Amino acid sequence: MRVYVPDGSKLINKEVERDFKEAKDLNKKVFESFSVTSPLTSSTTSFTYELPFKLKPGEEYKMLIQKQAGTGATEMIIRLNGKVIEDFDLTVDREIKFKI
Repeated sequence: MRVYVPDGSKLINKEVERDFKEAKDLNKKVFESFSVTSPLTSSTTSFTYELPFKLKPGEEYKMLIQKQAGTGATEMIIRLNGKVIEDFDLTVDREIKFKI
């Protein structure tokens, strides 16, 4: 799993199974992890990060979530300041827009 965030973002917390690393790619910061999920089970990977810039109230923020080829639907839960703003099964690439 690779999570691309704006360059300068600060990792606050991570819950990963194994092999975590931070890198830079395409002028972004990347959080990278690997997990193995056995059939008929589930696993959770979580990243909490702080953006390197401030958003004003009412300002729109966009995220692009790309599905990994060859995998089934993946449950995605997007939280902002602890509040769930999106909860869905990722079956195709999806852009999410929300106001702060």
